[in-house]
Amino acid sequence: MAVKLVQKGDLNSLQAYLNSFSCEESRKIVNAPDQHGDTLIHFSARFHKKNMLHLLIQNYGGNAMAVNDHGRQPLHEAIESLECVSYLCEQNVDVNCMKRGDWTPLMIAAMKGRLDIVKVLIRY
Repeated sequence: MAVKLVQKGDLNSLQAYLNSFSCEESRKIVNAPDQHGDTLIHFSARFHKKNMLHLLIQNYGGNAMAVNDHGRQPLHEAIESLECVSYLCEQNVDVNCMKRGDWTPLMIAAMKGRLDIVKVLIRY
């Protein structure tokens, strides 16, 4: 259910859903991996939902450096969203994290021609 709310960008419903659980349970839901190792933070980054990233990290203890089964962290997933990349960098994620030991977010941004994102990553 929570993934669909993230996908739709329904911040209020997601917050109401998570608030219906204890703090500990909400944190578990936010950080629970699916069958591919993706957490709600991965989905928020993948769907370029900066407001969701902020809510899940700040209010519910979301792990901004969770690694999925493909070796991808939320920063890899957000690589085409300047707003999300900037936010994750502000959260002190490892900008040099490697996807399965081969691609850093900087390399992916450069390959995609995202000079704006390359500049942000270099700053951190």
